[in-house]
Amino acid sequence: LAPSTRQVDVPRGVLRERANIRRSDGQHVAAFVGDQPQIWLPPDGETSYPVVDRSIASNENARGFLNALRLSEPDIVDEVLERILPGYQRDQPDPADYASDLARIALALVAAKDRRRGQLMQQLRETTFLLGRNAANGERYWLRPGDIYEPTEQLEAYLDGNPDGWLLCEECAAQSESWETLGLAKDIRVTRREPDAFGFVTVNSSHGFHQRGRDRFDPALDIDQLEWALQNVTLERSLAIWRVLAAHDVALQGTLETSKRQDYSGARTEDHRVSHAGEMILNDAWLLRSDGQ
Repeated sequence: LAPSTRQVDVPRGVLRERANIRRSDGQHVAAFVGDQPQIWLPPDGETSYPVVDRSIASNENARGFLNALRLSEPDIVDEVLERILPGYQRDQPDPADYASDLARIALALVAAKDRRRGQLMQQLRETTFLLGRNAANGERYWLRPGDIYEPTEQLEAYLDGNPDGWLLCEECAAQSESWETLGLAKDIRVTRREPDAFGFVTVNSSHGFHQRGRDRFDPALDIDQLEWALQNVTLERSLAIWRVLAAHDVALQGTLETSKRQDYSGARTEDHRVSHAGEMILNDAWLLRSDGQ
């Protein structure tokens, strides 16, 4: 690779398509084939893209020549979407360098903006690229971020022995804050509809049929893995359930209004309706007495 002491534009079809640039593996390639780049400038971290030998790219004169060819660093979002994630969309992923892949994915989440970030996050949420261990037998599986919990002390105790419980493996822990944006949970998941400013929870809103809960009541309230926890109650699980109820200030039972009109005039009310989670919490024995029973 001949050095250049000044910035010049290299005409298309001359040096751009001649195999005169040394890759990091020692092979010489052309910068472009037509309009398609064949090599990139090396980024600060690792990359799966073929890049210019770093010793050459760091040379000031050589860098001028590479810039004149209009070479650029790899787009990290493209790299994740096109090169990294496809390897985890197979039935049996076998990443050559898992730690590097996770670092690149986390970096892409920081770098991506606007529409590209949304596209990246959607793809990541749907891809089984994280390792989770089963809370019952310790077996490890490839899972989506939204299928896994962080292995906190409380969650370890809540899920211990549960065959449907999954905890993040140690290999993935360094970027756990990034995985939280994709659905990894550090608290017990609670599924409910949010009330409006007046405390009404919309259950149904369609032509001729409107239904809502009063005073933050949602009949579909659900607490993840609650049924198993109540069937296998321990002091730790009992405390975990209590903390969830206190933290979310949830109404386990309440009043449901049904009307043909959107303004709820002439609404029919049903008192003492119990939510899905409330049925289990109110009917199962899970609070310990002072004698430990």
